[in-house]
Amino acid sequence: MDIHSKGSLHSHLLLALLPVPSFIHKRSCIRSLLSDRLFHCCLDLILTPLKIVATIGVMMNGPHGNLRYCYTPLVGYIADMPEQSLLACTSPRTSSMSTATYKEFGDDKHHDPRTTEHTLNTISALCSRADPDDLPGFLKVAKSFGLNGVHEPFWRDWPLSDPAQFLKVEPLHHFFRMSWDHDIQWCITVVGDDEIDFRFNLLQMPVGYCSFADGISKLKQVTGHDHHSIQQYILCVVTGAAPPRFIAAIHALLDFCYLAQMPVFDEQALAKLNAALAVFHADKHAILAAGGRSEHFWIPKLELMQHVTPSIHTSGAPMQWSVDITKHAHVTEVKNPACTGNNQNYYAQIACHLDCSDKCFRFDLATNIASSHDPHPNNSSDPTDEDHEPDDEKVPQSALSLSHTENRGLFQDS
Repeated sequence: MDIHSKGSLHSHLLLALLPVPSFIHKRSCIRSLLSDRLFHCCLDLILTPLKIVATIGVMMNGPHGNLRYCYTPLVGYIADMPEQSLLACTSPRTSSMSTATYKEFGDDKHHDPRTTEHTLNTISALCSRADPDDLPGFLKVAKSFGLNGVHEPFWRDWPLSDPAQFLKVEPLHHFFRMSWDHDIQWCITVVGDDEIDFRFNLLQMPVGYCSFADGISKLKQVTGHDHHSIQQYILCVVTGAAPPRFIAAIHALLDFCYLAQMPVFDEQALAKLNAALAVFHADKHAILAAGGRSEHFWIPKLELMQHVTPSIHTSGAPMQWSVDITKHAHVTEVKNPACTGNNQNYYAQIACHLDCSDKCFRFDLATNIASSHDPHPNNSSDPTDEDHEPDDEKVPQSALSLSHTENRGLFQDS
């Protein structure tokens, strides 16, 4: 986790640029359906070599140079909530990891997992009732099954690949964004905009802590760093202005989010994690009584919290599945190269740019490794030249013809 979570170590590779087309159909739901099907078709084509290796295996070199016979099942796919629904072929009103529907999102129990067999059987029953080429009719029937209308998911023929297993709880969106969209908004609603802003203004911030002199009720474009900072203060701010059981429920959710960020778990840590979630469900009625929410807890991210402990058992700590590294890679691999050109021949030029950058990186890596193992360094140079430091020369960077066309970047953990 310490290696592939650092962008400077180049543990993620840009695998493909996915198209983002504009369909001309007059109905937005049909355009969305076509876009979802194209997304799965692209992944099906791109990931075919990995599917073959997952089926028959391939010889690979280990870290010590030993050959091993390896397989490539789909272990993890880092995505936010909308993309998880897209990958699992489910509608937004259905859980992407379990069989729970939107009215069951607030339950205090873990529902049955949404396995590959369950989804494919549902798609088969759907195709027997409607023609997949009849987009309006097929989509109408698909919604009754809790699906999004994709009839050929890319993982259908990938051995040992299960949406309930490879979809992960992602900390940035499912913990921090969840806290801002719901926990903090409940506190603002119960305490009041002016009162909570006044209390934040009174806080004496130590050096190194984020200050909110104007309050938080009118913040726009809040970053993950702001989410983390607000979580540090929110309990002491609302104390005395909100009911005790309401504060206990918010406290339990914050405990759950903090405990889930641990790098290593044991049975005692998992018991504390489950206990924090159980405390929230025991006190969540106080949020409704205080007016924080209107009438229900139909929150998709709240249902995903039931999958944190099973995910830890199968694939380790959730912090290794954060989208921080892939978001940064999207900036360095797509956005920055796109800003250096003149908006011409984007696809060919950005591919050439990334290819050249990869070759330069590999060349530098190879030369550094070779020089570190050289037992006889070249010392034949004139010793009088050692004190001479040449002036820095600015090498002009070649201008590539790139455009700002929107693209989805698909990154693979190397």
